[in-house]
Amino acid sequence: MLNILVTGGNGFLGQHLINELSKIDCKIKVICRKKHEKYYYDIHSYGNVEVIYEVDITNYKQIEPFFKGIDVVCHLAGKVSFKRKDKQEQFNINVKGTQNVLDASKRYGVKKFIHVSSTASLGHSQTTITEKHVFNWEGLAKKAHYSYSKHLAEKIILSEKNSENGLEVIIINPALILGPGDYSISPKLISSIKKQEVPFNPPGSNSIVDVRDVARAIVFFLSKEGCFEKYILCSDSFSYKELNNFISDVLEMPKTKRVMPYFSYPFLLTGAWLYELFSREPKVTAENVYFSFKDRRHSSQKIKELGFSFNYAPKQTISDTVTFLKKEKLI
Repeated sequence: MLNILVTGGNGFLGQHLINELSKIDCKIKVICRKKHEKYYYDIHSYGNVEVIYEVDITNYKQIEPFFKGIDVVCHLAGKVSFKRKDKQEQFNINVKGTQNVLDASKRYGVKKFIHVSSTASLGHSQTTITEKHVFNWEGLAKKAHYSYSKHLAEKIILSEKNSENGLEVIIINPALILGPGDYSISPKLISSIKKQEVPFNPPGSNSIVDVRDVARAIVFFLSKEGCFEKYILCSDSFSYKELNNFISDVLEMPKTKRVMPYFSYPFLLTGAWLYELFSREPKVTAENVYFSFKDRRHSSQKIKELGFSFNYAPKQTISDTVTFLKKEKLI
């Protein structure tokens, strides 16, 4: 029987992961900051799950005792925000917190460490992005706080590759995660299209992946050995126009055909920067604008070659997401 510790296990992905882990022979310890008002899966009802709240991964002394007797750590905890005001908290959680979780894992002889990062850490490219893609963060590091913090966390993990402590580390890079159970990102994205608040499509591109496939991929790696690598997870890549029109089809709403011209970029970026500067809760940030004009198409060929297959096509993912949001009256 595996003893598994999951950081941030009560979040969107964490709940789906706990549900997947409940199908195998294991004991699960979940550490997280606070209890949510709503849960897609009641992770507290599983007999093999212990959920511990008020745990701060930026406090090493607080988290260290929870790692005793643990075989596998699934590190999901992180701060997702594109707001400038969250920069320091983001670096504390995403970078310092990751270092603390890794150090505690080494302290107690954890055998496998699965770190859930993001394709945001890979930057952008005019060609398809693979795990070998090297992005120059110089200059952009000061602007793209979230993406850069995920990049720095990966550097900490990858520094273990040549160590002799016996810890097997795997980095997973999911694309934009969608699916049922998301009370945060999906409602904002899909409601803006339902309310016809997107008069122009950004000219960039991005990839998506179903939350259920990400959870399955993490469980998939529990039985794999010698996989000290990075693995991108995406079901497909789209231009923002294609993605927004895809969502419009599912919502049975009119499509937005117009695309923002590239010459508008500096004006939009400056406007977003000023808006973010003077607004407490900006709906659009400079980092949002920056990446909306960039190409981020990804390949999941590497994990497919290991034998993993994606169960959810983009249309199914978006359809299930919309059904969930309607049921919860979030759109």
